[in-house]
Amino acid sequence: MEADPLSDGLMTIEEACDFAKVSRSSLYVLLQRHQITSVKLGKSRRVVKTALIAFLRDHIVPPSQGRE
Repeated sequence: MEADPLSDGLMTIEEACDFAKVSRSSLYVLLQRHQITSVKLGKSRRVVKTALIAFLRDHIVPPSQGRE
């Protein structure tokens, strides 16, 4: 059985920005490109915490090896 993506909860836009250390505009670009999953609740938008963490994990840049 697949884990429920909402089991770890939702984050407000402000919480997601603080967590990822990005600006609101940067986060909204990611949301508009459907790179991060969100939930619309009335006029409010919430970011799925596990989706944000997965996005950040997928974009980790490994340290350069053999720097000169």
